[in-house]
Amino acid sequence: MRVRIYGKPPKHVKLEQLRECINFVADQLFTTQLNKHIYISFSFKKMEKFDGSCTWTDRIKEPRKFQIEINRLIKKPKRVCEVIAHEMSHVMQFATGCLTDNLNEIGPRVRWKNKIYKDYGSEEYLNFQKYLKQPWEIEARNNEKIGIEYYENFIQRKI
Repeated sequence: MRVRIYGKPPKHVKLEQLRECINFVADQLFTTQLNKHIYISFSFKKMEKFDGSCTWTDRIKEPRKFQIEINRLIKKPKRVCEVIAHEMSHVMQFATGCLTDNLNEIGPRVRWKNKIYKDYGSEEYLNFQKYLKQPWEIEARNNEKIGIEYYENFIQRKI
């Protein structure tokens, strides 16, 4: 996996810790083969509505290049690790074809495991409560525990 980090991370998170966390999460989520072909650009910026976001930047079907944005205003290192795991879950979902953006004339849609859903995270349908109940978001929130595991085993012990 190739990783680039742009922007200024939160003051309390060291670049070395970020890279270690990213690699730890990738080892948990990605197969060895997938890990060889993934390119992720992480950028830290001020975000108003969310702690993170993930978008593909090359092709719509099983993409390999991604942009992950993380809110640089997050105060706790543990939360940064959770967000990394959450957004990298979306990388895995897109890269394996489980999650696909399905844009069409009737509005933003998402295909999750061959079923079409309204995209409640889009500007057109933004509804945070419904967004949280979408199956790919549930899976990504469950995978946040990988970030917590990294934090508790590698960062918290050093503090």
